[in-house]
Amino acid sequence: MKPRVVLAHDWLVAPRGGEQVLAQLADLLEPDCIVTLVDSGLSFGGILDRTDRQTSWLQKIPGASGSFRRALAPLMPLAIKSTTVPDCDLLVSSSSAFVAGLRAPKAAKHLCYCHAPIRWAREGRHAYRSGPGGFFRGLALDIASPWFRWFDWRAGQQPDMILANSAHTARRIRSAWGREALVVYPPSRTDFFKPDASAREDFLLWVGAIEPAKRLDRVMAMAERHDQKLLVVGEGSQSARLRRNAGKRITFLGRVDDEQLRKLYRTAAAFVQLHEEDFGLTVVEAMGCGCPVLVHHTGGHAEIVTEDVGIQVDAEDVKSIDAGVQKLIHNHWDVSCAVARANEFSPVVFDQHIKHALTQLGF
Repeated sequence: MKPRVVLAHDWLVAPRGGEQVLAQLADLLEPDCIVTLVDSGLSFGGILDRTDRQTSWLQKIPGASGSFRRALAPLMPLAIKSTTVPDCDLLVSSSSAFVAGLRAPKAAKHLCYCHAPIRWAREGRHAYRSGPGGFFRGLALDIASPWFRWFDWRAGQQPDMILANSAHTARRIRSAWGREALVVYPPSRTDFFKPDASAREDFLLWVGAIEPAKRLDRVMAMAERHDQKLLVVGEGSQSARLRRNAGKRITFLGRVDDEQLRKLYRTAAAFVQLHEEDFGLTVVEAMGCGCPVLVHHTGGHAEIVTEDVGIQVDAEDVKSIDAGVQKLIHNHWDVSCAVARANEFSPVVFDQHIKHALTQLGF
């Protein structure tokens, strides 16, 4: 008999990397229900759209799934504590903040796929001090972080088994929760993000949520120092400020559809990200399309990027960045190496690891 499965995700508001993992889990596990704090009603396609969704009481607050969501963060631990998971045999939480803290029904097992313990409660909060309002954001996080850390530790004790999206995240889980985690890298859509005969053009590419922690400002400064054309894909709270500060060689494209994104990966001279990332799905997507990459030398990026597919630099050091850019642009990169590396993060590999974890839990 097929076990009754409930999936949980912090919020369903935008199609980002965590939601891609959730979609793959849904395809594999065919859940009976998805539990989330707030749901914008956005279509994610496939099984996610055909599965019943249960939200917390936060959903009733105007703007909770939109612009007001971040302001409600202090209430989210309370919402998690008051959320009852539907009766099931297996709860699988996809957590970057709160849903690891859900209590599974009696006799059910809880498998947590952890994208990260709460970043802004620990070292990650320092990145939020940049940009307009950074002082007040930082002050608020300094005040609230003990509450978040306490909840986060409690949340980390709930799952029966924890999977981490990288060895970097596994180390953070050990530090934050005192728990060991198996590393299961997220799946990239390697059947879609693959190269074609398109010629490489003379622009650099950046893709992501335009938030303080993503340090797009570093990439913009790098492009201006080297007089490089830079195309930026994404939106976020820092979009307006960085657009105002952008030079003539920097173009903001906003959000783009998958077809356009793949075309950009296939034609960019290189893909650049200069921040610490827990994993880095967009880097894998770029490599899948044969694009060389330049990344920060710590975090998940350091686990993805080998010397035959890109360059790792110390993003805190301008000289290191500049030397890396020169090497990146002038090296001859073998497309087949990038594609082969990206294929190590395929959905098939991900599914195999999830099935192995479930077997260990008795499913």
